[in-house]
Amino acid sequence: MSGREGNKAHGCGNLRNSFPLVSVLVGTRDRYQPLLRCLHSILNQDYPGLEVLVLDDYSQKHDVSEIVSEDVNNHRVKCFRSERQLGVAGGRNFLMQKAEGEVFIIVDDDAYFADTGAVSRIAEAFATNQQLA
Repeated sequence: MSGREGNKAHGCGNLRNSFPLVSVLVGTRDRYQPLLRCLHSILNQDYPGLEVLVLDDYSQKHDVSEIVSEDVNNHRVKCFRSERQLGVAGGRNFLMQKAEGEVFIIVDDDAYFADTGAVSRIAEAFATNQQLA
């Protein structure tokens, strides 16, 4: 799950030196209510070095970018729309190519983080355990 080198966020929690930029990747298709819950749980994380990429995998019922822009309105969230259905694997590959983080976290649109420290713990694991790098 390690992404690109070079981007660092500084000053989080008890991590000592530099902290990886974390890219949280979320694919969705025609499920905006679960997506909003998911995004709010991501944006409530206590980890500052975070980007969120959302792929609308060719939704037919909703304009995901518009919904996210209106209901979430956060500069850390970037929305993309596929012009054809890519499916789960294709969508994740698309988002990984767009992501700038060193660590990727893939979250389904109907999942959410139950506490605000989940991303910090993941980032700390990558920052402190060379076997994960």
